[in-house]
This record gives sequence, C-alpha cells and structure tokens, in this order.
Amino acid sequence: MATSFFAGHIAAAIPSIYKDGAGCGACFQVRCKNPKLCSTKGTIVMITDLNKSNQTDLVLSSRAFRAMAKPIVGADKDLLKQGIVDIEYQRFDSQNT
Repeated sequence: MATSFFAGHIAAAIPSIYKDGAGCGACFQVRCKNPKLCSTKGTIVMITDLNKSNQTDLVLSSRAFRAMAKPIVGADKDLLKQGIVDIEYQRFDSQNT
C-alpha cells in the first residue's frame, strides 16, 4: 500500500517536524551528501509518520532512499547498503516550483 502512496517516497520525521501529526503530509526535498553515490537532485518525500529515534531527523522508505542515488546501474543498491548517510533537507512546496 505504501508504494502506491506518493510513489512510495515517504518518510518518518522527528517530533519537531511531525508536530503531533500536524506535519503529516508535509513534503521535503532530501539530498544525500555523498557525491560518489548520490545525485544532486535528491528526492521529494512526504512525511507520514513519527520517527522516535534520536539518531536521524528523517527515516526514508527504501524507495525514497534509493531515489537519491546517481542514475548509474547499481548505485541505488550501493546507497541502500550504506544504511545511514549524511543528508540535507528543506521543506518543499510544490506550488512554488
């Protein structure tokens, strides 16, 4: 079911972003900072859940995580093997693009 919602590009966010559910549905552009594995484009994710971990601000679905990879065969799998990567993210408003 999750793959049909926002093409599976979903994420859980820390409480300051999730805001007791008020942040649910917010979109963020997320870019991986590893230039060997990641494209500069990144991916757009929709917040759908609360991330209770204090290790990372966002927990991306595997589909969203792999979408940050360079468009080279196998790069998405190599990126997924990393597990945790440094990212940058910003709020994305589709009406302003």
